Amino acid sequence: MEILRGLKEDDSRFYAIYQLDPDDDWRDEKVWKKASPNYKVTVFEDYMKERILEAKNDTAKEADVKTKNLNMWVQSMNAWLPNELIDSHMQKLDMSQFTEEDLGYMGIDLSAVRDLSSTCIMFPPDSRRTYYPDKFIFKSAIYIPPVALRESPNRSKYENFIHNGYAMLTTGKSVDYDRVLADIMSTEKHITIQKISYDAWQAAMFVKNAMAEGLPMEPFAQGLGNFNRPTKTFEILLRNDKVIID
Repeated sequence: MEILRGLKEDDSRFYAIYQLDPDDDWRDEKVWKKASPNYKVTVFEDYMKERILEAKNDTAKEADVKTKNLNMWVQSMNAWLPNELIDSHMQKLDMSQFTEEDLGYMGIDLSAVRDLSSTCIMFPPDSRRTYYPDKFIFKSAIYIPPVALRESPNRSKYENFIHNGYAMLTTGKSVDYDRVLADIMSTEKHITIQKISYDAWQAAMFVKNAMAEGLPMEPFAQGLGNFNRPTKTFEILLRNDKVIID
């Protein structure tokens, strides 16, 4: 879509996208041909009518029919939060405003080989702070190993993230845990981190090295029981405009 819109240039690729227009009523038979040029030829009329009827009668099937039969971009019917809600609370932060902060909390998600690893630091509201004193502030650092740029099905997205400064490319054949730890130690020079929560899976050596540096590590198992309350709390804060995500 970016190539078709002229945002990117690549004459080696040809794309044709058949989909409904934004104002079209997906239940109206007259617009179905836009998404299926072979409607009534190899895409049979009875089949399409049956599928649309299923979607109208059962909301659980609506997303499947829209995506599979009408080429419509939709969010999952089971999505936790709409993308627009997250996007409306994202903005570039001046992290120099948080130096000498004494209430920082961090979470770490370490990958195995070719997946992303990340850290996220959160500052709760602080009336003494002049920079967003009433907000929960979230700042993430994302690390991508070189192997992901060669083997991952998301490699084109990862290249874009790195190019735009949203993620960092590490060295070695997997994520460079030493780089992650060094960055945390650099943050710790300016901010007092009260707690660093981590999932114990595959984190034993990293945690050992982090504790040797004096970091306050605390295990946090990624189970439903542990995530239930903080997840609901985060949604309440987000919907009440109390969150900013860098």
